[in-house]
Amino acid sequence: MDQVKPSLTRPQTTDAEFFSYFFRLRDLLHLFHLGTKSYSAHIASQELYEKLLDSTDEMIEVFQGEKGELLHIIIDKTET
Repeated sequence: MDQVKPSLTRPQTTDAEFFSYFFRLRDLLHLFHLGTKSYSAHIASQELYEKLLDSTDEMIEVFQGEKGELLHIIIDKTET
């Protein structure tokens, strides 16, 4: 099995950049989830960020399968 090694020298494609936003959104939702004082917002945001991660994973795997190549996704630092 090929081992995937991250490379910071290879540029990120437009497709990879698009998918990187889903990871960033998931991180922001998780931070909101941890910081809210509302129980209903806490529960709802947890459900959302968990489903978002699963859906993002599935979308990327389907995309890569269709294209026949792996994306080089860089996740920017999340700042609040």
